[in-house]
Amino acid sequence: MDGTTISILIAIVVNIVISAFSAGKLYQKVGDLSSRINKMEGKLENTDNHIDILSERIAKLEGRLEK
Repeated sequence: MDGTTISILIAIVVNIVISAFSAGKLYQKVGDLSSRINKMEGKLENTDNHIDILSERIAKLEGRLEK
């Protein structure tokens, strides 16, 4: 193997290492984003439940006021 072949192989290996590192960082960021979205969905569902309870209470109060 001459110097050109070795240089090409080194460049390929370095490229693979950099790509693997970048993919790992991207995978970690996507995981973090996914967990944040899941937390927000839970909070939104909790808020939705509270709004449903409040609307039921308001409906009961309206029914009492109509009598």
